[in-house]
Amino acid sequence: MCADVLQGCKDHDPRTVTNARWPSDTQQQVEAVVALAAFLNVRREDLAHAARRRQVRRRIRERRFLREQTIR
Repeated sequence: MCADVLQGCKDHDPRTVTNARWPSDTQQQVEAVVALAAFLNVRREDLAHAARRRQVRRRIRERRFLREQTIR
């Protein structure tokens, strides 16, 4: 930072001081969003797989039940 900014010169733009960390903060935010998106994609796939597995088991039980009903 320049000494004029620290002393508060007249043409000082306050955004230059507050945004000094902007690139690193933005990079951290981008990394966090990417990590969250990856996590959510994995969870979505896990939930979809579990739902398919439950549906398959339900169909097997239904077919077994219907088969038993036709035998009786």
